[in-house]
Amino acid sequence: MPNFAAQHVKFEDARNVLTADRVGWLIVFLNGTGDDTVTSTVPAAGTPLTAGMTVKINVDEPAPLDMIPDVVGVSDCKAAGKTVAAAGFGLNYPNGKSGTVLKENPPATSTTAHWNDVVSLTCGKPGSGTTASPSPSEPTGVAPSDPGN
Repeated sequence: MPNFAAQHVKFEDARNVLTADRVGWLIVFLNGTGDDTVTSTVPAAGTPLTAGMTVKINVDEPAPLDMIPDVVGVSDCKAAGKTVAAAGFGLNYPNGKSGTVLKENPPATSTTAHWNDVVSLTCGKPGSGTTASPSPSEPTGVAPSDPGN
């Protein structure tokens, strides 16, 4: 595990390093008055990293605001989810991850939200009035990162 705190690494850069190493991440904003650098990690610096594990990145500042990407109409729900996650948002797939993104909540139109806020993507077949059923092996809820996909 790199020593992001001692190196004053910005949390987005730390996230990118971990993602490149296929390591999951969870960014925790501690509502302090610091800057956007990493203050600590769990596991601690020096711990060996393995693909698929998740690292908690602590940042001593409030969660920043960002624009929600507009992914309605994207034909690959999983790819749309990666776009939303890359912007810093958690995900919920109430009807599973198959098909085209039919609805996004909150809507992306001029909407900002805080990092880690959850965006729901409703996916399915366009024009059919039906949506895909969730797969029991694909949990819904906040998924800060998904190193395996």
